[in-house]
Amino acid sequence: MSDENATPPDDQSPPRSTVGYPGRYADGKTAAIHDVRAQFGGDGVRIMDLAGLELAVWLYDDIRLIDRPVAGRPMRMQNLTQDMARLEVAGQEALDILRRLAPDLEKTGMRDPVQWRRAAGWTVALGLLFGGIWWGLSSSAPLIAAMTPIEVEERIGKSTVEQVTLLFGGFRSSDELTCRRRDGLRALNAMTEQLTAVDDSPYDFKIRVLDIPIPNAFAAPGGYIVIFRGLIDLAESPDEVAGVLAHEMGHVTRQHSMTHLVRTIGFQAVIVPLITGGTMAADLLSEMGQAALQASYTRELEEDADRVAVALMNRAGLKAATFTDLLYRIEKRYGTLPEEDETDEAGQSGESEHRESFSIPDMMATHPSTPDRARMVRELAAPGGVAGLDVAQWQALRSICDSRKTLN
Repeated sequence: MSDENATPPDDQSPPRSTVGYPGRYADGKTAAIHDVRAQFGGDGVRIMDLAGLELAVWLYDDIRLIDRPVAGRPMRMQNLTQDMARLEVAGQEALDILRRLAPDLEKTGMRDPVQWRRAAGWTVALGLLFGGIWWGLSSSAPLIAAMTPIEVEERIGKSTVEQVTLLFGGFRSSDELTCRRRDGLRALNAMTEQLTAVDDSPYDFKIRVLDIPIPNAFAAPGGYIVIFRGLIDLAESPDEVAGVLAHEMGHVTRQHSMTHLVRTIGFQAVIVPLITGGTMAADLLSEMGQAALQASYTRELEEDADRVAVALMNRAGLKAATFTDLLYRIEKRYGTLPEEDETDEAGQSGESEHRESFSIPDMMATHPSTPDRARMVRELAAPGGVAGLDVAQWQALRSICDSRKTLN
């Protein structure tokens, strides 16, 4: 006989289970990285937290590997329908199982050519329909960006930094990757103070070095500036690093990133984070982080940031002309200079270097300076100038990521 007072099962509760392959999961909407267990069910991969609560289900048809599997390393996966969401699972056995269940696992792009044609058709139709609206928004974007409260910019900037770190940091947060060796931080702060002392912008710059070998740096709205260790490794003088830092400060103070986001996402970029703190705002902040990753500044904006950089370094008494040397060095090693520029300043043909390569978003591929920009910087730079850091400080900055120590 059944018990009429028994509580019926809650069909709406997510399934719970603590079995499966260990891994880590990021939903792409927040900076949180969850320790999880991945279960291979009949329809897809079920992602469960350690308490057994289901966080997500990834259908096999939507799963793609982010990079080629390497023995001894976890496999990293993305979901074609969930933008920046990432899943990392360790173990060859898990990879073998997933290869059988997800036949498109190692393919890239959209899996159905019909979707390409449909998407192209909708793109053309919507482009014609909303072209006039976009033109109006694009024209007013600088004004909208200027009206955005700094606290809103800061929320967007923080999200952008976390998205970039998630993409390049191998499932480590920006806090985990931030370099904190104390003497290096003191040197970085000394360099920053030299520039901020002559800067009259309202931003409180938040500058950090991440232990990532790519030689680059980027700015995000709200005063966030991130320098990758690879850039400091490739620099030959503190003035080269100071010039890049001043350039990124120019992008912040002139609101280049914020203007791009307004043009890309629309007026909601300002309104939604301002009036709501719920899921909708979190989704939009994630979307903004992705848009910032895909941003590429125009030649005019790069030159504008260069002018700000030179002006700051001139006022600070630094050697403003030298930072383009670093940009040329990056371009020679990782890019392709025009043939007529493959010579050094003395007119001698440079050494043939092995050019390394890496994949980075357009936003971060803009810094290797064109020859025209380099010439402009040298023309605007004041003669002379002093080194921004002494020898000991420069060595400390170059060692800022050593084991990410907190001690001298």
